[in-house]
Amino acid sequence: MVDLDTGSTLLGPLTMVSSGDRVEQAGEVWYSKVHTNDYELTGGETRHLSIQLDVESGFPAGYSIMVEHWLTPEVGTESYIKYMPSNEFLPASNITGNPVFSRRVVVTDYPSLNVTRAAAPVSASVVKGANGVPVLGVYLSAGTDDITTNRLIVRFYGNDNITWNSVRGNLAANTIVASAMLYDGAELLAGPEALSLVDVVGSNGIYDTGDYYRVFFDDLALTVPAGTTRTLTVKVNLLNTMSATVYLAADVVPDLDVIAWDTGVNTVIPSGIALNGGLPHEPLLTVLTRG
Repeated sequence: MVDLDTGSTLLGPLTMVSSGDRVEQAGEVWYSKVHTNDYELTGGETRHLSIQLDVESGFPAGYSIMVEHWLTPEVGTESYIKYMPSNEFLPASNITGNPVFSRRVVVTDYPSLNVTRAAAPVSASVVKGANGVPVLGVYLSAGTDDITTNRLIVRFYGNDNITWNSVRGNLAANTIVASAMLYDGAELLAGPEALSLVDVVGSNGIYDTGDYYRVFFDDLALTVPAGTTRTLTVKVNLLNTMSATVYLAADVVPDLDVIAWDTGVNTVIPSGIALNGGLPHEPLLTVLTRG
């Protein structure tokens, strides 16, 4: 609840589940909260108060929200308003305009970002030591609002055989990749960046089968205008130390690896499944020891 005359917040913010009581009656469900804060109103004074809501980004389109503000209990004849000179609560019948009903707000859509794998690049073979090799394409598609992407994390998996027994492989990706870059067309957005270990297995600071490596592309400030799609490409510089053919896959898990927000700087959780998180990997980069 906000005082529109001063701009100050009088009550809240409150979350419905943790701060209110759930009520279900005749098939309808709502939440209620009784506030016991005291506010004095001088005779002849007018105050302008506003009940304001933050709507979750995942609130289903087509659903609506309405608020009721009661100055009296639903049961009983007294109100919540006290006449100070006599220290008595006013009868409910003496209050005009109770309860106060809000306008019904219908949620038509919400800001969204869908992250999917781009058509290019596809699986390919290159010789070790090659630079600027495309390994993954990323589509960023905005919904009804402009979306700014500020971080993209790319995961790297390595394997010593064309047959993978697990998604993350059995070979440390930092023995294949020297660094990684992020491009928008021909424009370099970020990098080269070194790979860092995600120590899932053992927590011992060294690579074990089941661990993987990743690269952080931060401070991108990359805007995707509403209703459009931007295509990004992840490229790598390869080491030249391999003595045998090895295999590399890059992956992005949208809801974990992308940080984005809408024009109101509200966090947007991207939708979409892992871009290259299944077997067989596509695209898959085969790194040869010679041409």
